[in-house]
Amino acid sequence: MKGASVLLAVLLCLLLHGCAPGPTLATFSLDYIYQQNAAVALDARRLDGATYERLYLRVTFRQIPDGAPATEVARRYKASYQVGAGYDGNGLMAQDSLQLQRMVYLGQRQYGLTFNIAKPGAAAVVMFKVEDKVTGVPYVFDLPLPQSGSAGEPSTSFLVFNRTGTRPLFGPFARPGDTVSVRSLTVTGKSLTLRQYVQDYAPALPPMAATASVLLGGQSPQPVAQYNMPHNAQLLLTTPGIYVLSSDIAADPGQTLVVVPFQYPDVTRASELVGPLTYITTRAERTRLQAAKNPKREVDKFWLNIAGGKDQARRLIKEYYTHVEFANAWFTDYREGYKTDRGMVYIIFGKPTRVLRNGTTEEWQYDEHSNTPELQFTFERMAAPLGGPCLQLRRSPDYDKFWYAIVDQWRQGRIRR
Repeated sequence: MKGASVLLAVLLCLLLHGCAPGPTLATFSLDYIYQQNAAVALDARRLDGATYERLYLRVTFRQIPDGAPATEVARRYKASYQVGAGYDGNGLMAQDSLQLQRMVYLGQRQYGLTFNIAKPGAAAVVMFKVEDKVTGVPYVFDLPLPQSGSAGEPSTSFLVFNRTGTRPLFGPFARPGDTVSVRSLTVTGKSLTLRQYVQDYAPALPPMAATASVLLGGQSPQPVAQYNMPHNAQLLLTTPGIYVLSSDIAADPGQTLVVVPFQYPDVTRASELVGPLTYITTRAERTRLQAAKNPKREVDKFWLNIAGGKDQARRLIKEYYTHVEFANAWFTDYREGYKTDRGMVYIIFGKPTRVLRNGTTEEWQYDEHSNTPELQFTFERMAAPLGGPCLQLRRSPDYDKFWYAIVDQWRQGRIRR
């Protein structure tokens, strides 16, 4: 009997993915989530099913041949999830493996997987772990599960899907002319409120600026249009702008969808080159750039002046606007990505060395570099003016000297990284 008990304990330990403690979200660096060519990327969405949560995953495997069947992916990778009370790994509620062989191919090395988990009785977080069987490298991702009705959290009773309703929209933006559908597992016979806003928010303030009204920038958003629409309906997105869907305007901040030009997140038009320069220009330079009849010529002149030559100017332009386009792709909320706090920091300081999350904050750490000091930026989860939530930088006067030192390097024509 004693031997049987030992064997049972060993089997239980193996079922729970090993006796040794695995990585926790509070200590595991998620810096690869901001790498365009990371081997694995994962996006997750949730939909309330009353007694359960339906989870939709989109997993990208960049080291797998495009179009490979899911069974081939499953031979290279294994995956699992844990539902816990927090980011420290305590309060384990559930865990299981993910059946990668059941994934549906979505195109461009992306695969979809849908499954249900029991609804936690309190706020929780799902930690997904995808491990490369060949290298043993783990990739960890998180999905917060705020308690239903939490202040500042949008309703999860509905979700925005593609036109056919077969998969949710994983990104924050869509294109003019797109048709999306709204789906719910629990609500019938009740209207949603759709509000449309103009996208005219100012870029983020520098890290040392006072925090008062940082998100709003002194603006009170007012919708230019408002409609009622039923759940499980389709919606044609006709014009660029910010669309916010709410189940209850008074209690639900809503889900935000930004309709952007077709080239977005890329910066291709001359008029789009000016805005992102706000972080490295003087007030006089910004005034001149904004008033220019030929923005492209004025932008070229700016870069030539600080670079001292055409070749160096080309290198600087490529470096700077690559950062801008990345910020647009990854940090768009109700604002274009380059206007957000994370977008601002990424554009000026580059990719962080480490990224740590604990549910209410996201911390970016930078190691000391040849021309970069050791730095840390903390972004706090806040209720946004439109939809929500979003991440706001915890500002401090201490950033003053570091900010101006790095901006000065850009203005001296020195590419940082």
